[in-house]
This record gives sequence, C-alpha cells and structure tokens, in this order.
Amino acid sequence: MDQNSGKRVEDAGSGRGVRLREVAPGSWAVVDEETGTAVGGQAGRLELLTRWEDVAAQRAAIAAGYTREGVRRGDPELLVWSRLPGDPEGPTPRLLPDLPEGVLTDGVVTLRPLGASDIDFYTELHGIPDVVATSVPAEVKSAGEIHRRCTRSAAHWLAGQRADMVILDAATGERAGQIDLYYQEPPTGQAMIGYSMLPSYRRRGFHQPGSTAGRAVGLR
Repeated sequence: MDQNSGKRVEDAGSGRGVRLREVAPGSWAVVDEETGTAVGGQAGRLELLTRWEDVAAQRAAIAAGYTREGVRRGDPELLVWSRLPGDPEGPTPRLLPDLPEGVLTDGVVTLRPLGASDIDFYTELHGIPDVVATSVPAEVKSAGEIHRRCTRSAAHWLAGQRADMVILDAATGERAGQIDLYYQEPPTGQAMIGYSMLPSYRRRGFHQPGSTAGRAVGLR
C-alpha cells in the first residue's frame, strides 16, 4: 500500500502494482500501473481485491465508493470489492463507525479494537475452562482460528459485521477481558453482545453497580 496516495493495491494474480484512479467525480477504476488499462470485472463494473489484514487498502476502497462483496472464491485470503455504474458518489456508508479517537472509556474501564497484538492475551483468555464452556461452540479455539480472529478483526468491523474489542483497566492499561458486538440484524437495528473476563477481574464492580463487563457494556 502506498501510504502517500492511500489508493495503491497489488494485483494478487500478477503481483504487479495497480492503482485506484478517479475516472469521474466520485468514481474510481483499478488500473494497471504499467499499461494504464482497467483491471477486472465486466463492462461498467469496477473491481478490486484486498487482503484481510490490509486495513489501509480497505479504507481506501470504502472512501472510493466500493462495496465489499465477500471472500474471493478459490483464494480465501482475498476480499472482493466492487463499484457499479449506478452506485452513488462518495464513500460507501458504514454500519459500524470507528470508536471516537480509537477508544471508549469512562475513566475506569477502556475499550479499544482487538488486533494482532492481542493474540497471546486472546489465547490465554480462551483457554480458561469456563470461558471455553460458555463459548459457541464450546471448544478450545485453535491457534489458527485465534490468529485469524485477531488479525481480521478490523476487516470485520469495516464490513459492519461485528466489533471485537478488548476491555482494559483504565488505571493500569492491563487487559481485563474482551467484548464483542455482533451486528446480525441491520434492517431492524438489532445486535448481540458477548463478553469474557479474566478471573482476576470478575465481580470487582469498579465502583459501579454490576461488574467490569457491565461498565464496558454501558459505554457509548
């Protein structure tokens, strides 16, 4: 990703550089840097591919008005984005906005997005027997599954599917647990929340009725 332009991606098929180029106000095409020709899709359809972990490229796609269609068949490491002639100008609307300044806090607990740096913590948390027992499905997660959950968290958030967050002790910055919002019913505005806590942070209250997790749920 070219951090200067914010609109350069790599064509996974050829390994050659491609760039998002504005072909009309609010409309962008993926072009081969060497030939200048459009890449991929049927007539009138613009398409680009991004890797799960390339959050900058996904943000560039959203800003250019592309919609994420899903995972590419035959290559599950790639996400498919498209833009059609009738799509409105401007960025694609997002169902789940970013956290203000990257966090939510009440001064006692803090929430921030789950990421690759949380793999060891996530492994520890999801190895606790009662956390495993209350998970769906109730089984120990593999190392590969944990790695994907942490490194792909931002992609799921950008897609509006779920928001995975770490609960921190605001005073120490230590990880206390995780909380996830699953946006399963966008048409009705309904979502589901799930959370897990390290044993040392359970039933501590943090000076508010409920618990550490209760404070986390109440943040907005």
